[in-house]
Amino acid sequence: MRSGPLVSIILPVFNAGEYLRPAVNSVSRQTYDNLEILAIDDGSTDGSGAVLADLARRDSRIHVTSQENRGLIATLNAALDRAQGSLIARMDADDICLPTRIAEQVESFEKNPNLALCGTTHHLLFRPGWLLNPGFQDLDTTDAQTAVRCLFQPPFVHPSAMFRGDLMKGPDALRYDHEYPHAEDFDLFRRISQNHRIKILPRKLIAIRRHHESVMTRHRMTVRHTHYRILAENFRRLGLPLDLWPLVDLCQPDHIVSESELAAAGRALTDLSAARSAFEPALWPGWDASFSYVATHVIETADMTSGPGGVRLLLEAFPEGWSLVRRRDRAIIRAGAWLPARSWQGLKAVESRIGTRSAARVEEFIPNYTDIR
Repeated sequence: MRSGPLVSIILPVFNAGEYLRPAVNSVSRQTYDNLEILAIDDGSTDGSGAVLADLARRDSRIHVTSQENRGLIATLNAALDRAQGSLIARMDADDICLPTRIAEQVESFEKNPNLALCGTTHHLLFRPGWLLNPGFQDLDTTDAQTAVRCLFQPPFVHPSAMFRGDLMKGPDALRYDHEYPHAEDFDLFRRISQNHRIKILPRKLIAIRRHHESVMTRHRMTVRHTHYRILAENFRRLGLPLDLWPLVDLCQPDHIVSESELAAAGRALTDLSAARSAFEPALWPGWDASFSYVATHVIETADMTSGPGGVRLLLEAFPEGWSLVRRRDRAIIRAGAWLPARSWQGLKAVESRIGTRSAARVEEFIPNYTDIR
């Protein structure tokens, strides 16, 4: 017998291919069963619609809508319009939920009546049958520290999110904003965090798949451009004397980054680091975790656009950033002006700052993985 609040799971689908069936099965076979799965086929051409129809025949809680391709943000908003649940959860068509994900998030809302948004930490499913476990996610941050993290980055991955349905209803209903392509989650989360309580469950309850067709792979620079724009907007709204727009300039489409722009980005990171003192010390753990994440990504972006010579120029203006670079790579960066462009294949954060990573078989962490495939 079903009990507890109805949970609406919104699932946009576009050419999900072989990943679609296990993704939907991982949701329909949750230990918490009072849910509806709102799958919207956004003009797929690979047979995803037929897979959804078959899954819906097997489970009456799966409701399928088909439309001409409108893009992710429009599809998400269409799903929100249809959601009936008092709680709404996100899911992507190529990821895997652990069996207790929904139950554990519902329990968090039931224990915390003021909670508006809850996410979880995650595994990375990086090749068939194997998981990568980013240790940096497991930092034990308070809810207030999590709100600080929303200034810098999404505090958890989008498909792990669950939020209150009443936030998406009425004249002040929240919606995903088309102005923030490929970072629409970051924008939504920061708006929720401004007036409501948010929480990270320090449990890996979803496996995020990384492959050559994923958004993070195909639209990496657009993701970063939008991300840094939100970051700059957040600190401007706080009234702090920071100019973070040089970070945005690093990711402009079809733009050749100049030496002066790289130096300006380094100075922007230096100023952002100094702004930590404007916050209460109790919030610093959340600040430190997120600043290291953003700084590392900016350094990687400089490498992607300008190679090791560009990284050197940035770090000359942001000396603190040297601690985020592996010791054996520092000589390469310092000599970068004399190396051929793109001769260096990227940066890795120091494990002690960002966390260790280990690979393991999927079955060790997702006990029903064989059944849902």
